[in-house]
Amino acid sequence: MKLLITYLLLSVYCIYANLKFDNNDKMLLANKKTMTVQARFEFVNMSSKTINIDKVSASCFCTTAKLTKRSYKPGERGTILASMRLIQGKGVQTKSIFVKTNEKNHSGYILKIRSEIPVFWKLSKNQLSWKFSKNNKKQVLFLKRLDSQAVISKFDYDKELFDINYTKEDDGHRFEITPLSTNKRISSQISFYGNLPVNKPFVYEVDLNVVLNPLEYFNVSKKHLVWENSNKVKSQTIEIQIKEGLPVKISKLNFYGNKNWNSKIIYNKRKNTFIIKLNPVDPSETTLVNMQIISNFPSDSPITIPVALQILPPAH
Repeated sequence: MKLLITYLLLSVYCIYANLKFDNNDKMLLANKKTMTVQARFEFVNMSSKTINIDKVSASCFCTTAKLTKRSYKPGERGTILASMRLIQGKGVQTKSIFVKTNEKNHSGYILKIRSEIPVFWKLSKNQLSWKFSKNNKKQVLFLKRLDSQAVISKFDYDKELFDINYTKEDDGHRFEITPLSTNKRISSQISFYGNLPVNKPFVYEVDLNVVLNPLEYFNVSKKHLVWENSNKVKSQTIEIQIKEGLPVKISKLNFYGNKNWNSKIIYNKRKNTFIIKLNPVDPSETTLVNMQIISNFPSDSPITIPVALQILPPAH
C-alpha cells in the first residue's frame, strides 16, 4: 500500500512539475582562491501555459541565486545562477535553492549545490595535553601541506607558557612544543595563519592544555574519623601520600563547626607522605565536623581534601 501511495505521489509530481531542469542536484569543484562555487541550473517550460517564477531563495546566507527573467512562455528556456560560499571545515558542503512558481498544483522546486570543501593543511592533532611531570615533556605537532600553493605565514602562542622549536620540512611544518611549567592548570592555543583562500585566509588552531586531576596525585588513607563518646582523649591519624613526586605541601587545616580539635601535621620525606594527627579537645561532646585539608598545589587553584570528624553519642 505504501509503495502504491509513493508511486501515485511521484506521478502527480511529474504531471504538475512543468519546469524541467537539466540537473537539479549539482556536485561542483570550488574555486580554492575564493572558496566559492558557481552553478547554472538550466530549465525549460514543458507546459502549455506561461509560468511565472515568484520567488527564488536559498537555505543559507552563504548561498545566493538570481534569475535572468521571471516569466517563461511554453517551450521557453531559462537559467538560475547560484553562488555558494564555502566555510572552513572538511567534507561536502550542501545548500539548497528554493524556486516558487505560480503553478496551482505544484508547491515549487528544490535545487541542490554540493561541493567538497578544499583542505589546504592537515594537522596531526587538534589538541595537546600534559599532566604534571618533574621533567616537562615535549610533544610534536605536524602540519602537512595538502596544496602546493599553501603557505603558513606566521604562528602565535603564549611565550610565557610554552617553548616551541619549529622546523620547516618538504611537505609541511614540524613543531616541538613543551610547557614551561606543569605545576598549574593551563588552557591555551597555538594559532597558524595560512594564505588561502586569498579573500579570507584560514586560521588553524590547536588547544594546548595542562590538566591536573587531584585524584591522580593524592592517596588519602581515611576520609571519615569516628570517636566514641568518652572522657579519654585518643588520637587518630590520616596519611596523605603524594604521588609522582609533586611539589606539594599541606599548608593548613580548616574546621567547619566545632573547632575544638588538636591537630599536628608531620611530613615523612622518605615516603613523601603527610601524617595528620587529630583528637578532640573534649571527647565527651557529641559532634560532626567537616574538615578541609588544604594544599598548595596547583598554584592557581589549590586542591582541598574533605574529611568528616565525628564523635558518637554515648551508648545506651
